[in-house]
Amino acid sequence: MNKIKLTVSFITCFLFIASGIILKAQIYTNYVSHEEIISRPNYIKAMQAELVIMPGFNVDVLIEEDIIRDRMPVPYRFGKEIYTDIDIYNSGTWFDLDNGSRLWALKISSKGAISINLIFDKFHLAKGAKFYIYNINKTVISGPYTSELNNPQNMLGTGIVKGDEIIIEYTEPKEAVGQSKLHIKTVVHGYRGMLNTKSGNFIDVNCPEGDGWQKESDAIVHIVIGGESCSGTLINNT
Repeated sequence: MNKIKLTVSFITCFLFIASGIILKAQIYTNYVSHEEIISRPNYIKAMQAELVIMPGFNVDVLIEEDIIRDRMPVPYRFGKEIYTDIDIYNSGTWFDLDNGSRLWALKISSKGAISINLIFDKFHLAKGAKFYIYNINKTVISGPYTSELNNPQNMLGTGIVKGDEIIIEYTEPKEAVGQSKLHIKTVVHGYRGMLNTKSGNFIDVNCPEGDGWQKESDAIVHIVIGGESCSGTLINNT
C-alpha cells in the first residue's frame, strides 16, 4: 500500500558525511497555525527585515537529470544547492529590543521553491542565543536552534521549511551580544518532494502494513545532505 501519512511534526537528522559531523540534538519542524506565528513577540519587526532573493535556474534541466538519477544507486535529489555569502553582519536587519537583547532577522526568497533549507558553514551560538525559521505563509516553523547544537566543525544543516520564502529570526541576550557566529553557505531550493515514492515500494510505517514494525521504526532516520536525502538505520553494536 503506497500511502504517506502526514504528521503534524517531524524530526530530521542531518548528516554531513564529508566532514564527519553528526549532530547530537533533535531539530523539530512543526506545522502551526497562522495565529501562532503572528503572535510571536518579534514577528512585526522580523517582517521588516531585508529580503535576499536567490538567483533563478532551469529546473527542467534538473528534472531531466533526475529521470536517470532515480534509477541509479545514489541519494535522492530533491533540491538545488545555491551557494551564498550571508551572515549576521553583511545581511539582514538588526533591531534593539526593550530588554537590552538584540534581534537579527532576514527574509530569503527562492521563487517557485517547494521548500527551503539552509547549510551554515560557520555556526556557533552563544549561551542564551537562539533562532527560528518559518515560512512567509505562516504555516511551518523550525527550531529553536540553540547552543546545544554547537559542534567542533561549526557547521549546521537546518530543518526543511515548506514554501519559497522564509524568515530567520535570531535573538541574543544582552550579556551575549556579538558572541555568536552565523554564516549561510548554501540555500537549498527544493524543487520536488523530499520523499522518493516513485519506486512503488514505499510503505509508511504508520500504515496498517507497518503495525509489526513500530519498535524497529525508532531506529530509522531520514538523512538530509544538502539537497539530497536518504534513509538510515541506527545499529547498536555494544
